[in-house]
Amino acid sequence: MFEKWFYFFQGNLSISPFLRGYYIVLKFNNGLETWSATPQTFINSSLNYDFTTAANKAYGNNMILVGTKWCIISGDINQTGSIDAFDRSVCWNERNLIGNYLSDLNGDSVVNSVDRGILANTMNYLVKKPGLLDPKVGVNCEKSENKVESKDEYDLKLNGSNSKKVKKKNKI
Repeated sequence: MFEKWFYFFQGNLSISPFLRGYYIVLKFNNGLETWSATPQTFINSSLNYDFTTAANKAYGNNMILVGTKWCIISGDINQTGSIDAFDRSVCWNERNLIGNYLSDLNGDSVVNSVDRGILANTMNYLVKKPGLLDPKVGVNCEKSENKVESKDEYDLKLNGSNSKKVKKKNKI
């Protein structure tokens, strides 16, 4: 019954050069972004990685077991990286709509109590991903971004090509 909630993907990807490890990141329209547990490397131009075999295939074990498969967690409707009251609000406001809606979490083309139930079971889940990454594993950030050259503390915001250093706010 619940297998409809989740989607299984298989595909091919060509990346060059194959000398470094890459995290695999799964994104789906209403699913919680899911990262591979460790950087993966290509062997003979090929990479095989199956997220569905164990929770520890995802960084932070951030998956849910459905039947015999580990799956991406559904419910991040607005793609903020967390399943929260905003997602619940969208699902509630779109209740009883028929068609292709992000709040239709089980994919049956109706936004109803089943979708709200999925949200209730996944509420407060967050994206889990590596914090400060080394450029050698395939994330675009300069080494200088990782150094603190003053007494201030910094966080590294990972946002694709817009990676940047952000000053932490002092707690009062």
